[in-house]
Amino acid sequence: MLYFFPLISNEMEDIKIITFCAISTGVFGFPKQETAHIAVKTIKSMAAKSPKYI
Repeated sequence: MLYFFPLISNEMEDIKIITFCAISTGVFGFPKQETAHIAVKTIKSMAAKSPKYI
């Protein structure tokens, strides 16, 4: 959901750039590679559904 909601918000606003941090990859030790995979998968999915906003 971290990656999904900013993309939805982008549809409603005239936002040009969105950045994401790698939440939980530091202190909590969530794997950075898996975090990147989730982010890319979510963004690709959103791009397929609403390409004009990506």
